[in-house]
Amino acid sequence: MAVHLGAQLMVLRQHEGLDGTGGNIPAVANLQNVYAGYTDMLASRLADAVDIIAETGGALEEIVTLYRRVDGQS
Repeated sequence: MAVHLGAQLMVLRQHEGLDGTGGNIPAVANLQNVYAGYTDMLASRLADAVDIIAETGGALEEIVTLYRRVDGQS
């Protein structure tokens, strides 16, 4: 799960402009700046969540290993 969510970080961190043949429109430029900040914040939160999910998965693996050892399965 962490790997699949982490793969989305690059998409959130990409900032593609909307400037075209019509030039730069100030209202669009302002929106792009706000949207870039928003997606950066989302990417930061997602990165934190990915770390937490990966750490939780590792802890659960250790717990399962411990229980198996106690039960004589390993």
